[in-house]
Amino acid sequence: MINHCRFKVKADTVFMINLLNYNKIPLKKIVSKNEYTVFCVKSIYKDDVINMLNERSKEYAILKDSSVKTFFKKNTLRFGLYTGLMIVALFMVFYGGTLARVEISGNNLVEQSEIKKVIDKHLELPTFKPKADFNTLTKDIIAIEGISSASVSRKGNTLFVQVYEELPKVDIEDKTVYKDVVSKYDSIITRVVAFSGTCKVKKGDSVKKGQTIISAIVVLDEEQNLTAPTYANGIAYGRVWITKELIIEKTYITAERTGKSVSRVKFFNKADDYKPEFKQYEVEKQTCYLNSVIAIPYTIYTYYETKNVEKEMNFEENEQAIVEKHTNKLFEELPSDCMVIRNWHTTKMLDKKIKLVIYYEIETKIT
Repeated sequence: MINHCRFKVKADTVFMINLLNYNKIPLKKIVSKNEYTVFCVKSIYKDDVINMLNERSKEYAILKDSSVKTFFKKNTLRFGLYTGLMIVALFMVFYGGTLARVEISGNNLVEQSEIKKVIDKHLELPTFKPKADFNTLTKDIIAIEGISSASVSRKGNTLFVQVYEELPKVDIEDKTVYKDVVSKYDSIITRVVAFSGTCKVKKGDSVKKGQTIISAIVVLDEEQNLTAPTYANGIAYGRVWITKELIIEKTYITAERTGKSVSRVKFFNKADDYKPEFKQYEVEKQTCYLNSVIAIPYTIYTYYETKNVEKEMNFEENEQAIVEKHTNKLFEELPSDCMVIRNWHTTKMLDKKIKLVIYYEIETKIT
């Protein structure tokens, strides 16, 4: 019976009938079993019956409680478990069907960012239903300079891109062309080795850029002044001086925050195309994870309003950092196989500017 409570009381049946009738509590399905009486009352009288039995020190047991309150109390945990499992199942279906990651392999010479740009034109990740044509995406990847072939496939929530790069071009040396080996720099010769042709310099000689180091003419007979063209080949090294002149302003413009900002949240690390009303701003990006059965990534984009402020630079305090910055930058421009002998710099203070000259003395291949 729904919404009823069934009791088993150690008491005479007549006693229980009189007690409940006296207190105007209707009872049903009365059964006498030896010294026990079994009966049913509506759930609304359950607490009243329990109080009466406790007052009279009667031994009792509740055989069945079908009240709505008890039903929900018993099944709350079960409902919560079922709901949680349903949410997890739905999330797994959604997450399993979402294309969220890209894994690129096979590229050593081609920059990964170049491949990623092409993928981003076709797919906006993460996405539940990718509309991209993978065949067209593959063709666009192959069109990148340096890639000969590619394959695109999807497994689960990951897009796998396998690229095959073009073989490097073979440097074919044409020995039928007779031309001099010349210097690429103004330098002082430190080493020279001629494999063929006529060497025109020796160690310690000063040479200008474009000057012949190994001639493509050989002397057959000095007395008769007989010569013949030949293939000139060899290696020469020399000391070279590299300089870079810079003019540095004493004042500079820097962006400072005004204190105004606005924040936005995007789930699954999705890019935010929002543009605030600020004329000038900078963006801070913070990646977080939502606490749940499975961690859901989201990104907080904070837009800070900025304004340009002119400031005067204290060169004396920042000289070391400025010189080091430009010295390192010039070092990156030096030939990769050179040996640095020394480097130095000079500064000259002008009215509103500073003249900085950086010098490098190196030994390098000059042919």
